Amino acid sequence: VLGHLTSDNQMLRVLIYSFHMPLFFFLFCVLSGNKENKKSYIFKQFKSLYLPYFVFCFLDLCLNALIKGNLLKNLAALLLNLSGIRFSCVNSPIWFLFVLFLIKCLNVFICKNKMLQRIVCVCSMVFVCFCAYSGASFFHHNLYLIACSSILFFLIGDLVREKI
Repeated sequence: VLGHLTSDNQMLRVLIYSFHMPLFFFLFCVLSGNKENKKSYIFKQFKSLYLPYFVFCFLDLCLNALIKGNLLKNLAALLLNLSGIRFSCVNSPIWFLFVLFLIKCLNVFICKNKMLQRIVCVCSMVFVCFCAYSGASFFHHNLYLIACSSILFFLIGDLVREKI
C-alpha cells in the first residue's frame, strides 16, 4: 500500500516496487497447500482466481457503457482484458488474479518434473534480466509476459516450501 501512496519519494517507490510483487508470488506459493488432481485443481483455481477477474472486468464494461456510452469499444476492451493480452487502467488493481491463475495452471503441469521447473526458472530469469537491461516497458500491460517474469518467484517459493 505504501508504494501506491508515495508519489513524492521516487526512491522509496522504486525500492518498494522492486520487491513487493515478487515477494507476493513467492509467499503465495510457500503458503499454498498441496494440489488435488489436475482437473479439479484447475477448476478450483478458475473459480477462485479467474472468475472474480471476469466478474470485475464485466462490471467495468457495464459501468463504462453506462457512463461513456460506446458499448462496442468497451466490449473490445473487455475481450482484451479477459484474454490477458491487454488490461485497462480500471482493472489494473486486479491484474494479479489473472497472472496467478496462469502461473498456478502452468505449475500443475511442471510441478512433478524438477528439470522442467529449472528450465522454466532459467527462461524466466533470462526474460527478467532482458527486461531490466533493455528497460523494456512493452510487457507492463500484457499479463502473459508478466506471468513469464513472475513464475520465477513462484517456483522459488515452491522449492522453499518443499524444504520446510
